[in-house]
Amino acid sequence: MLNKIRMASKETILAKIKSNRPNLWPLPDVPIFETSVTDKKKLFIKILERGGSKVHCIDDNSQIHQVITTHFPKNNRMVSTLPLLEGMEGITTLHPDFYEGTEVAIIEGLIGVAENGALWVTENELGKVRVLPFIAQHLVMVISAKNIVGTMHEAYKILGLPTTSGFGVFIAGPSKTADIEQSLVIGAQGARSLLVIVTP
Repeated sequence: MLNKIRMASKETILAKIKSNRPNLWPLPDVPIFETSVTDKKKLFIKILERGGSKVHCIDDNSQIHQVITTHFPKNNRMVSTLPLLEGMEGITTLHPDFYEGTEVAIIEGLIGVAENGALWVTENELGKVRVLPFIAQHLVMVISAKNIVGTMHEAYKILGLPTTSGFGVFIAGPSKTADIEQSLVIGAQGARSLLVIVTP
């Protein structure tokens, strides 16, 4: 009997709440705030270098291997999610032990943002290894100049489209901190360096 009274009271309360809901208001239209900069690639490179990254522009994807081996000695262990390059390992397992001692991680960025030098990457580009860009000593990201947008607003407009990825992250330069005595330290929590290779 007591349970019936409780259920009736609950239904009465919920019915009153439902009948007294305010009218729904449409969401406002948020402007995109597109950049006025005409050369997004130039700004993208400038901001990346200002944040401690190195940038190398190439004319053909076949030059990716040469750029990487020029920046990093061959004895460094390299793990790549791109099509296999000579001397570099691919993603063959998700077991954590496989990634121990990874010196260089090479991944593809989907979107580059000119205003802050951030690169968007999802778990699809990471081979489902979400931790890969954060445990490697050095990070190499490959981005097409065609995928560079001006602002984060423009990037999120693209990201608003349906996706099959459950994880994504913006990476902006090597890890850094200036908490202690306002002195900038690069390579504080994650990758000590970031090399961005810009393809056509």
